[in-house]
Amino acid sequence: MINTLQKLKEMAIAIHNGIIAMRPKENKKVIFNPSVDKKMEHCYCSNSGIVSFVADGTMYVIPYMASVMAVLNSEGFERKAMYVPFSNDEYPIGEKKKWDSLIKLSELERAERFTSECKKYSDKHGYGKIADDLINNHCLEIPATGVHVIKFQNSDVYYPEITGSTFSNSAANTIGKYCIEKGICSFVYRNGKTYVTKNSDVISALQAAGYMLGNLHVPFANGEIITDTKEADIWKRIA
Repeated sequence: MINTLQKLKEMAIAIHNGIIAMRPKENKKVIFNPSVDKKMEHCYCSNSGIVSFVADGTMYVIPYMASVMAVLNSEGFERKAMYVPFSNDEYPIGEKKKWDSLIKLSELERAERFTSECKKYSDKHGYGKIADDLINNHCLEIPATGVHVIKFQNSDVYYPEITGSTFSNSAANTIGKYCIEKGICSFVYRNGKTYVTKNSDVISALQAAGYMLGNLHVPFANGEIITDTKEADIWKRIA
């Protein structure tokens, strides 16, 4: 847990002159030689989801996280324009494993914050819980990477109603909504995830829990064939 400046410095990547990074999209290496003067001490900057800050004469870099910003703000760091290493899709070659773990940590924190915001919104607007058994054993979750299908001899990918991990007006407009077509029900649950079911008990539970009809896309209602093995097996079992 990042809750002190010392812990933040330990977690972040220290940027020393000559540090080598890889830029995968261009398949080339780059060398960073950031100049850190006294005016940058106790300052930070962010770009493309990456944060750089200067403490005790050293520049550090870490993916953007709420916990990171909380520490910087509590320690009185000032936002100031400065170079932000690794903000152009680079990673430090010598510390790739650590950088990858930091990226995963930031993704996990964003996902947890998004889920929490979805649940708070649902509580406020009366979109309640339904039994875990109904969700886990009678519904297919549409993964963030989408479900690949064959539709009218053409391939397509069906994504969740809410993509990304930022709570927005679009997310607010779809949470707590369901739609039924040809006996198949698509709904956005209180956790922000999209599910599909044919189970009438699920539909009844959603209605009893305060979910409302909405204009959602209903996958698999027109004879689509799921080509993803995992999702196809789940759909076959529950449908």
